[in-house]
Parts: sequence; C-alpha cells; structure tokens
Amino acid sequence: TYILVTGILGFASIAMGGDDVLIKTKTYTYDAEYIYAPGTSEQISVGVNFSRKFQFLFPDAKQDTSEPGKIALVLKDDSTIREYLLKGENGKMGVDDAIAEANRRATASKGNFQDYLPKLLAALPYKNVDCRVVARSMVEHLITNRIQLDKTADGSYSHRYQMREDQLDMAMMAKQLEQVRIERDSTISADDKDPRFTCRETSTSEGPAKCGDLRIKYNPLEAQSGIFKGKKAVVFDRQACEKYADETDKRSCELRVQVQRCGLKYTQKAEGARAGYAATRGLSDELEANMNNEIRAREDGRYKQNPIVEPQAGGAVELQKPDSFLEEFQPGGKGSKQPLD
Repeated sequence: TYILVTGILGFASIAMGGDDVLIKTKTYTYDAEYIYAPGTSEQISVGVNFSRKFQFLFPDAKQDTSEPGKIALVLKDDSTIREYLLKGENGKMGVDDAIAEANRRATASKGNFQDYLPKLLAALPYKNVDCRVVARSMVEHLITNRIQLDKTADGSYSHRYQMREDQLDMAMMAKQLEQVRIERDSTISADDKDPRFTCRETSTSEGPAKCGDLRIKYNPLEAQSGIFKGKKAVVFDRQACEKYADETDKRSCELRVQVQRCGLKYTQKAEGARAGYAATRGLSDELEANMNNEIRAREDGRYKQNPIVEPQAGGAVELQKPDSFLEEFQPGGKGSKQPLD
C-alpha cells in the first residue's frame, strides 16, 4: 500500500549554453511512503522523501527568440514532422474535408480523384511538430501517465490518481531521472527493432538515480501508407480522443501518434515477445524495473544513498502555454511551432 503527496510535473525555465539548449524545471519535492510487510507483525511505514530538478538537454539547438515571452526551439527540417487534423473543426479544414471535396470535383467533372487531392491537401492547415519536444513530452508522460484528468462543472480540469499504488510509482520513476539528452539518430527506420535510449546511473543529493543520465534518440520518419505516403506527416483524429477521456488528456492522446512518426516507437513500453527480454525492453519497462528494484532493495536493507550535491546553474525564463490547441494549425504551418511548455 502506497501513499504520495506531490504536485503535477511541469516545466518552468530555460538556460542557454553554446549551441545547446538546456531546459530546467523548478524543484519538485516528493513525500511518499510505502507499507512494509502489511498485515504482519513486522509491518512498518517507510518514508521516501526527495526533491528533483529535472533538466532536458537539446544538443545543436537554438532558442527561437522571434516571439517575446514564448519559449521554443528554432525548427530544423531534420527534426520536424507535419501534423494535420483528420476532421475539420471551428473553420479549420481537415483531411476528411479535402478527400470529400476531391471526390465531389472528380464526380462533377468526370475526372480523376488524384488530379484534385494534392492541391487540396497542400492548402490544409497543419502544424510543425518538433520531435525533440515530442521526446521530452514522452518522458514527462512516462512519469505521470497514471494521473487522470477530471473535468469539473466550470469546465476546468482537476488531477487525481487512479490507484493509490500508482502514486508511489510516479515518485519512484521521477527519482530515477535527472538529465535527459535528446538528439537525432538518422539510422532509425520505420521497421527499427532496437531501443534507442541509454541509461547511465548518476549520484545526486537524494541518492542514486538509475537513469540519471538518460539519452534518447529520435528520427522523423516518412509515412509508409495513406495519402501522405513518403511524407514526414501524421494525421491526428482529435475526436477519437474522446474514448480515452477517462484515462488521459488531449495532449497525451495526441502524443500516441506523434511518437510513432518521430521514430520513438521502441522507446516506449515493449509489447509481445519483446517484453520478456531486458535487452529489448522500452523506456517504460526500464523505469518500472528500476522502480521495483529500488523498492525491494529498501525492503531488504540493500538500498544505500550516495549523496553528491551538484551546483545548480542559474538563468531562467518563464514559459507560456498556447492558448488554443486549434490555433496551432495554420495554412502553410505558420505560427505552429510547439513551445517548450
């Protein structure tokens, strides 16, 4: 049985150094406890207390300063995919609209459907999705994916945990991480079979971090089928997220499709035959295994802290989140940069 009291993970500041961009969070404090040997004469409540300042390093990146007050990376062609809406909303045309209009014109003129579709697709609004931001968001999600959003009567959202056990899981996963390095690997392909991340244990003032130095590789991939075959593009069905409304929020649902096109497929949880092998397990599997190992080590007395206090660098700018999801989709992709929020 586990209990945790903490805030929701969020990212709050950015510091610069050379041609690298380093994102730093504010400090988050986790106060958790687990019940050792419940129901026995040895039952005892064991506390887990630590603080973490996460940081994300983007090598060979530059901060986009074109919009004052908004933090974003300068887009790079080799780090970017396009995202289109499947269904039109609030004046924004979607892929379904383009297909329907191409059919209508072809029928009216007794012409070829393919003579009309490319121009209609080219005119659709889309947003540029930075795979570096997708990788960062995925790490956040792996830590907090057991958090559920509940919509309140006034339309706002409140956070809650689905199960008490999940609360300590979040804390112990967060404890494993400290710095995440995100960089491109051009060898990643659509049929890639190898995990593209490495974990190196580091020591912090709060004890060892099993994945304290985490390095993730990404590569924007071309669609293998569909109307955007051969293009680095993905189609997002926003309305399909409604069936996941009890489990996740809109951004997390959108992340499901982005990670695939960004070549991050096997950075997530392994499935099928892959799940049973340590060499092929995904990042989620790695974090869970480390989490379970630490809990067992605490229970049998093998856990030892190794405090090394590292200096904290300064330099911070507050981040802003986009006001509207749909506003990110623009003709030609203009105004569609994803901020590091």
